[in-house]
Amino acid sequence: DAEIDTEKAWETLAGAIDDATDSLIAMKEREGELLYGDFIERLHVIGEEIKILESMAPQIAEEYQKRLSERIVELTEGLEIDEARLTQECAVMAAKSDINEELVRLGSHMSQFKEMIEEGEAVGRKLDFLIQEMHREINTIGSKSSDLEISRSVIEIKNELAKLREQAQNIE
Repeated sequence: DAEIDTEKAWETLAGAIDDATDSLIAMKEREGELLYGDFIERLHVIGEEIKILESMAPQIAEEYQKRLSERIVELTEGLEIDEARLTQECAVMAAKSDINEELVRLGSHMSQFKEMIEEGEAVGRKLDFLIQEMHREINTIGSKSSDLEISRSVIEIKNELAKLREQAQNIE
């Protein structure tokens, strides 16, 4: 039946709670710094792949138009066709293969992502949504081109986006 000095016990308990809280906060800060570094590195890799896509974008529509024209000529061999109409239709189809809009939106999403991770707020869900939007843009780019180098870049970006999504789910 020893009496417990509640004041002394509370001081001991409060000190332990403070120490545990400080340790938890320090651990979360270290984890946040590591996640931030990982995000920046993955955004850099994606940015480098976007540069490759941007350098190839002008020739995509041109090559598509050329291939389409050759295929139409091959299929209509011996038939009389209106060259002006053929050129016009090929140009319209080639314009549909243009990836510049997607590249602009992808770049915008990348900028928004960087801004969000530098904020001191809870951004986990926002990042997840933004990654989803980036995924849509890169899927559209992939579907608009049959170029092997573009396909390689699309796959690399998708790989990095998957890793970003996995890490984004670890933050609040």
